[in-house]
Amino acid sequence: MIAVKLQCDCGQRYAFEVEPVGGVLPSTVACPACGADGTAAANAFIAEKIAAQPAPAPKPSSGAIRIGGPAQGTVGGGGAVRLSASSTVTAPPVPPAAQGQGGLRVSAAPAQAETPPATPGHRHVDRTRAENEARAKVLWGDDPKDVASFLRSQGLSFEESNGMVQSLIAERAKTVRAEGFKKMIIGGALILLPIVFFLVSLASGRIYVRPLALTVMAGFYGLWQFVKGLLMFIAPKSESGDVFDN
Repeated sequence: MIAVKLQCDCGQRYAFEVEPVGGVLPSTVACPACGADGTAAANAFIAEKIAAQPAPAPKPSSGAIRIGGPAQGTVGGGGAVRLSASSTVTAPPVPPAAQGQGGLRVSAAPAQAETPPATPGHRHVDRTRAENEARAKVLWGDDPKDVASFLRSQGLSFEESNGMVQSLIAERAKTVRAEGFKKMIIGGALILLPIVFFLVSLASGRIYVRPLALTVMAGFYGLWQFVKGLLMFIAPKSESGDVFDN
């Protein structure tokens, strides 16, 4: 099973586990928020995971490959013809004198030129989708090296992928600072809650112990939130994992 994590162009993040069939999804998948098709992005994610797995060791060659068997006709005195080769059979040239005497003529088909694999520079690069998926990976806390490898697998050059990763890391730091600032505001409000409640109780001339105890507990929780938010705001790169789970 492969755990697939995606982020839609609408901003919705979703994840699921799947057993690929032939290296791709067995069925289509769509964004749970806007319904946009995410099959292509999921297949690209699965291809990256499969490519990162170690390839099996090649089997040793078993030697020559025997092709064919006894010929139906005869050559010269009627001996059988047997062809064997390790990879390519090359026929010896036939003398002109033997061409008109009923002999068996073997000719080799011209070798087909191998088509060179397409280079990353010739691939169609969907920069918007690649950047959105890379942004989701960075926000989820994936290793920057893995994110850069993913971008190169999508057709971006080494310089482009590294530059985009650095930009996304800076964007992640801004997001962490924003989340830390929110925690500081919420924590500060919770810290003030027991103080305000105590002052109001004094002004009324009666202190309610149980509500005061609850507000004190809320104040301690607010203090923890304030300290955590302060650390996120001061040192955003020290935060690991998903930004929105901290």
